[in-house]
Amino acid sequence: MANVRYLPLLLIPVLYVVLVRTPYRGMLAVDWDETIYWTIAAEIPHGKLPYRDLWDNKPPGMHFLFAPLIALCGRDVAPLRDFTTIWLCANAFLLYLIGRRYSEPVGFIAALLYAVYSSDVGVTGPASQYEHFVLLPVLVASWIVGEKGPEHLVWPMLAGGLAAYAVLVKQVAAFYLAALAVLIVSRRRGRSEPAARFRLMLWYAVGAALPMAVVSGYFLAAGAFDDLWGAVVGAAVRYGSRPTLAERLSSAATSLAAVFRTEWMLYVLPFACLLRTGGGERRVLRDWSILLASSCLAVASTGRFLPHYYLLPQPWLCLLAGSGLASLFSWAVGKTRPAIAWLVVIAIAGLGCAGALDHRKALALYRTKHQQDAGAQEAAAYLRAHSQPDDTIYVLYGQPIVYFLSERSAPTRYFWYLHLLDPFNRMLPDPPGRIVRQIETARPRYFVVGPKTERGRIAELDAFVAEHYRPARGLGGYVVYERGAYRSDAGDAK
Repeated sequence: MANVRYLPLLLIPVLYVVLVRTPYRGMLAVDWDETIYWTIAAEIPHGKLPYRDLWDNKPPGMHFLFAPLIALCGRDVAPLRDFTTIWLCANAFLLYLIGRRYSEPVGFIAALLYAVYSSDVGVTGPASQYEHFVLLPVLVASWIVGEKGPEHLVWPMLAGGLAAYAVLVKQVAAFYLAALAVLIVSRRRGRSEPAARFRLMLWYAVGAALPMAVVSGYFLAAGAFDDLWGAVVGAAVRYGSRPTLAERLSSAATSLAAVFRTEWMLYVLPFACLLRTGGGERRVLRDWSILLASSCLAVASTGRFLPHYYLLPQPWLCLLAGSGLASLFSWAVGKTRPAIAWLVVIAIAGLGCAGALDHRKALALYRTKHQQDAGAQEAAAYLRAHSQPDDTIYVLYGQPIVYFLSERSAPTRYFWYLHLLDPFNRMLPDPPGRIVRQIETARPRYFVVGPKTERGRIAELDAFVAEHYRPARGLGGYVVYERGAYRSDAGDAK
């Protein structure tokens, strides 16, 4: 039973997350992954399928998660960001429940640390990153493994199902799937014969197989399983020139050093828990360390370290740092050193204040970015007013949110131009040249050309637009080109 005196305190991390993320709820195009999820999810209720009709290299967990929400709330950015905020609050609450295995203060401190660091817009951005959504099922599964034990086989099956859903959100969660299996077996009390361990693992595997079977059956029934496999598994295999081990370590070290400068407490404080740790507490710390190691392996498997990847190990660092702060406070009280105890309290309060101050600079940055990308919203409004629902468009160099807001589709399933550029085009099952010819043959009614990008340009499409399209409207860095009179191979005007 939870200590009720800590429950009102949980409003602090919840309110922190809400207050910090609210100013960003209506901002556009802060992350293209987010808008790719939304664009695909919005088409699912209309009979279209990920991969077969709209290509992406990520599993379908995020697409199907947002599909009913978009069907209910419409194509409005604000409620989708609110949903992410609620999800983050749920993550913080689960951290509190998991931290209670060590002590009530550890749970509260971990939730507070997570609220501060997961909302660090300067590092991770305010977008609906997949890492946020991977963590909740993993946290629930971790809580089940820690609290329910192995006596009832339904619990390992449920934990397996939740861990498998995390894999359906992002492939790297497979490391969590393996780590939780290790924890389930290690939690076996009393009888530890091989048969009992095998039974636990069998039910865990059954639970993990169920979501996979449902998704696979759904795509098989639609005749799109090959598209699913080719995009989610095949793309990772085709993504050639994988970094060497030295390149992985160098990239990770550089990025971790940048994060360490602002979030060093999460790396240093766990060592304070060694001051006051008993036998049962050591087992808890071991479990958290295993999950932390699995998250680090998940990040390393990507071959690079982008700032938002740091969200994966963050919960376990927050739990370990919370245990360090609580241990330091308990040690200071036991040694009658009130000054150190007060320093711990002030440090916890200072974290929140420092985080809030950092958001002022980040908010100014994203407001500028929002103004730069406002042309995407204006372009979408123009397309809704000047085209029919069955007209096709292609967004070149702009944000894919134009598709989402305009409710118009591309003439090819490869709707995101970046997939046609190196190195991303190595993931595609079709050659980029063939895709370009598909777009040219389909002759969409509009091209939406966004601001210049440093990632490269597609010369063939640039020439095609210049020859066959005319500027219809310039909107804040975006130019809408409408199909004009052009010559066919027979010389006829169309």
